[in-house]
Amino acid sequence: MYLHQIFSEMKLIPKGVWVENPYDLVQTDFIISESILPILNISNTSVFFTKLSIKHLSEKGDVGEYMLLKIRNILAEPDSVYTGNFENRFLISKMMIFQNDTKAHVITLEITRDLGNIIVTGFVSKPAYFKNLKLLWGTASSPSQQS
Repeated sequence: MYLHQIFSEMKLIPKGVWVENPYDLVQTDFIISESILPILNISNTSVFFTKLSIKHLSEKGDVGEYMLLKIRNILAEPDSVYTGNFENRFLISKMMIFQNDTKAHVITLEITRDLGNIIVTGFVSKPAYFKNLKLLWGTASSPSQQS
C-alpha cells in the first residue's frame, strides 16, 4: 500500500524534523460515508493526506499506525460528527474497542475548496474531549452524553 509506505518512511524521521514538501497531497482510497456529506456540506467522498499530516500521525508511534488502519472504517461508518476548532474542520468519530475498553476513535477532517478533503490527524480520545464541542450528527449518544 502506497500510503503505508509513506507512513513507514515518516516514522523514520525524528519528531520535530520538517519534512520535504509537507503540503504535497497523498491520495487515499478512503471514502467518506454518504450519510454525513450534507453535514460537511460537500459532495466529494474522496480523502487525502498531506505529507505533514501523515508525519503527525506517524509521530504517535504504534497508536498512529493503529489509527491509520482504522481510518477507512471510521470514515465509512461514523457514529458522530462534531465541529472542530476551525471553521472548516470536523471531527468524525466512531466508538471501537481500544485496549479492552470502548473509546472514541477520531479523525480530524479539513474541508477545502481548492485541495479537497484532507485528514489532519487521527487519535483515540477520552470522553471528556467532546465536552465543549458541538455535535452536528450522530447515530447514538455522543461520548460526552454517556455516563
